[in-house]
Amino acid sequence: MKSIKHMLVSVIRFLVMTGIILLTYIVVGPTTGTIIFIIGLILLLTIFVDALLGMIRGKTRWLKTSGRFNLFMILTDCALISIVLLITWSGNIVIQEEFGPLSAMEKMSVVHSALSSNEREISSFTQNYPVIETTHITFRYHPDTEMSVERMVTALDAIEELEKEIYGHEIQKVEPLEVLVLRNADDYYQLNPTIKTDDAGLYDPNRKRTIMYYDGVSAMEEDFYVVETFIHEYSHYLLDLFIEQEELNYREVPVWFNEGIAELMRNRIFSITRLPGEDISDVRFLDLQTSFEWNQARETNDVYYQAYLAVEYIIGRRGNLSVLPEILLHQKETGDFAQSFDESTGLKLYELHQTVSSVDQKLHLAWNTWSIEGDYQEAERLYEEVLEDIPYHSLTWQQSALMHELNNNWDEAITARRKHIQVNPTSDSLLNLSYMLVLTDSKEAAATALEALKAAGNGPYDQIFFYEQWAENVNHYHQLITDNKTVEAYESIMKSEHLAYQTTLLDELNVMKNALVY
Repeated sequence: MKSIKHMLVSVIRFLVMTGIILLTYIVVGPTTGTIIFIIGLILLLTIFVDALLGMIRGKTRWLKTSGRFNLFMILTDCALISIVLLITWSGNIVIQEEFGPLSAMEKMSVVHSALSSNEREISSFTQNYPVIETTHITFRYHPDTEMSVERMVTALDAIEELEKEIYGHEIQKVEPLEVLVLRNADDYYQLNPTIKTDDAGLYDPNRKRTIMYYDGVSAMEEDFYVVETFIHEYSHYLLDLFIEQEELNYREVPVWFNEGIAELMRNRIFSITRLPGEDISDVRFLDLQTSFEWNQARETNDVYYQAYLAVEYIIGRRGNLSVLPEILLHQKETGDFAQSFDESTGLKLYELHQTVSSVDQKLHLAWNTWSIEGDYQEAERLYEEVLEDIPYHSLTWQQSALMHELNNNWDEAITARRKHIQVNPTSDSLLNLSYMLVLTDSKEAAATALEALKAAGNGPYDQIFFYEQWAENVNHYHQLITDNKTVEAYESIMKSEHLAYQTTLLDELNVMKNALVY
């Protein structure tokens, strides 16, 4: 009878103490929580030692209790309560790092979300969604988003090529990915009530799931935007698998580095061009390590663009994308990302923000120097200055090519475009090179047009006919040149819709044609 009573008292004691600990940590912050953890652990250890000595000696020094079974239950409670205290304290730290300061209600919401993950609600919400399955992805999507999902599937070929370029091989998809594509933002925030940002998607590394939404304000723009979001989130999935397979810690990879790689993949698959001069925040990369720091900074700054510029800069110095995973592999040896970054890149992480900002400002100055002031010589000097430091910088070669094209420096434009393709072989860049090669080598122009068509075919586009049309136009042009029908060839290619806005190129072709006629 006494044993049952002692057991009942022990269970009640454990439940009461667990409740007190949980309620306390819902209210307090990490600093206060750490103090409570240390004091609590000392008290529990003291009670544990006293109870243990009591079992040996037959009596306790401080505890007013006796009986070996009762003391055994106290020992058990101390051990279990210590574990609860440890888990609750560490959980409070993790929540702080991930989400920053939260109210008690917000913490409860986060914990509830983590424990239940809204699985029942998500399952109920998407149970009637159509499903498309690939070898390692299950797409569940609202019927209105079907075209977007089909583009996501199409984009996987281009993503796989870029994946191999970055990681050196195709990452083993040992854990499949679930992709939920919702109809609109309302559905998205209903399923993710704890989200306080305006992201169009998220990736959950614990469940290997990404959720995004389509909001058809503009059929074309928004349709492609949700595909861009998929590429961004899929990059997180790839890095997550890489980290697991290399036995790294996901949380030890700085958020800016993770997001920078995701933006790199998105920008390269979609050939997105952004002009220099975007305001880069004063936030250092050392202060963009955690999710809380990232989310706090992004409220007033475009940290995604900043992270993308940093990754492009790192690649630009080395000339290959494999430097990115090399940093993480080196981190396995050092256990410190900053040290591995310094040793792998030859850069200092604490100087990266200043360096990236300086390059962007220089590119902005060069752009304005030739596009507004018309000083091509000074702009070229600025571009050369940047390329001395980062010879494989994609953004610099792209702008340099545009400058030379506008200034009718065709040889220099072709050289710059070739360099850009060497670093970043996008369909758009290949197409632009093909345009210019019409002036110098019709055979290569036709061959490059086919390369552009192939690159576009691997991407998430539905405008393949646009590339097919140019390939047909330039092939006909080459055939006429081969048949010595040069004037007819010029007249034919000048009628192409592709050159309608290539005014400088058209002027040059017209000069070349007139030189033959007269």
